[in-house]
Amino acid sequence: MSKQSTSTGSGASSSGSGVGSTNVSGASPANTATGTAVFGVTGEAVQFSIDVQGAVIRLSVLQYSVVLNGLTGSIDLSTACGSKISMNDQTKELSMRDEHRNELVMNAAGIQLTSEGSITLNAGGPVTLSGLSIAASAETSLALEGASSAKLSSSAQTEVKGAMVMIN
Repeated sequence: MSKQSTSTGSGASSSGSGVGSTNVSGASPANTATGTAVFGVTGEAVQFSIDVQGAVIRLSVLQYSVVLNGLTGSIDLSTACGSKISMNDQTKELSMRDEHRNELVMNAAGIQLTSEGSITLNAGGPVTLSGLSIAASAETSLALEGASSAKLSSSAQTEVKGAMVMIN
């Protein structure tokens, strides 16, 4: 089956090959196109809209959207449940956020991972943390444990503090 399209008004039209058919009609203003696309074996109809505002193109299908912004050099992908992936050349940032408010942000300052819930790292091999300085803190308790051995060392001063320090 080949893709078919029709266009009315001053909107856009599409054509090409593939499974499905597309009907596109122009709407006011002239840089907006809406239509119905029929794809797949079931012939399910999907409503879509394409809106072009200068250097910005927004494609929406149901509650999903893709925004290409030539002014900021950004691409945003959004889902119906609120998940979003954003890439921005102007801010030089990549971010991912889900509907549970978990977020990953990568930019010139580094990588920030935020979660309202737990964060778990699992590896089949060694996990290595290295940096100029590493700080770990916990609001209630901190436990570091090695199944066969554990070592705390420094080539400079080593300090162990607490209201009560128990060794063995």
